[in-house]
Amino acid sequence: MSENLNRINKLFNDLYNVVNIGDINFHRFVEGSLDPIHIMETDLMGAERWKETHRKLKVKIAGDPVLDSIVKGETVYIYDVPNDPNSSPAFASFGIKSLVVYPLFKDVDKKDEVIGLICIPALDKKTHIKQEDIEKCGKIIEDFNATYDNI
Repeated sequence: MSENLNRINKLFNDLYNVVNIGDINFHRFVEGSLDPIHIMETDLMGAERWKETHRKLKVKIAGDPVLDSIVKGETVYIYDVPNDPNSSPAFASFGIKSLVVYPLFKDVDKKDEVIGLICIPALDKKTHIKQEDIEKCGKIIEDFNATYDNI
């Protein structure tokens, strides 16, 4: 597991170097719900609070506007999370102001089955993420996804 965590932490650092946003996190989809795996530790959230909040919420995939898009293989960017009608209700529990969410695929070449996600949330303030940075992060995540067998 430590090798996997090292790879995930490297992914988080690579993404952070593009967007300068912390609290980047990784979830798997298990039995129709989000399963929180790992979060980049910052002073804003922290792993224990993040996991505890997820346990309390038991976020279901079906019917959640953002997760419905992710399951379709779409990347989702929301600048103003609290006021966007397409935002997930669970985001308020984490204090998310802006975010970008990327799907993770069972087979990145086929892009047919989404099995998890990477979320880059801005917790302290609304943050504009440039399209080119969204695309750079998407490429970094795609490269990670292509070489990561144990998602």
